[in-house]
Amino acid sequence: MLMHLIEHTRKEMLSHAGLYGFTSSTTVSTSQKLDQLLNLYHSDQRNQINNLLKYETKVHHSVLINILEGCQVFQSSLIFEASELSLLKSINEEWQSLSEITSLLQYLEKHYGKNLLYHIGSFVPTNSLFPEDIDTFESALLNLNKVYYLNHTNDVGRKYTTTLLDAKEYFLAAQTPSYSNAFNLGLINGLAEKFNRPISYIQEITPMNGGQFRIFVK
Repeated sequence: MLMHLIEHTRKEMLSHAGLYGFTSSTTVSTSQKLDQLLNLYHSDQRNQINNLLKYETKVHHSVLINILEGCQVFQSSLIFEASELSLLKSINEEWQSLSEITSLLQYLEKHYGKNLLYHIGSFVPTNSLFPEDIDTFESALLNLNKVYYLNHTNDVGRKYTTTLLDAKEYFLAAQTPSYSNAFNLGLINGLAEKFNRPISYIQEITPMNGGQFRIFVK
């Protein structure tokens, strides 16, 4: 609506300029009205951008530590583009844009493969925020959604659903578009290592949306 009004006023100003010249009081008055509308439009655009930033999903900066440590394990030197280097240097900021982290993880997977994402995911239990009442592998799996939201802001929906099938078997379904199946596989093994719970094996049922897994513990 505002853009239509701006365009109408612009045409009106040009029409007056053609009849009376650019210095006429009518043209100047219309030009001032156009300036006011443009200022209003740009102010509205800035407010929309600020609102988007305000409600943008953020992730705790420990994710960058996970990425750096995963890269060190995988390969001593990786080549990053300028945008990725800029993001890594912002590690002192407590909360990072999830969309930027997602782009970085996708870049790493594209250039270096899923194995790197596995290593990055394996560092999550070591560096990320963890509730104090989670002190076993089982409780970590069953409360993985709680852990996720402790490390993310302005996000919605259930990201991890864990079902206890029997005393030594779990089913984990992820809904994490930002974190791949390889990342989540590393996360599972990282949890087992953190809480010293040996895993017999993990069966990946599907890689879609972060993966679905059957986890067999010893």
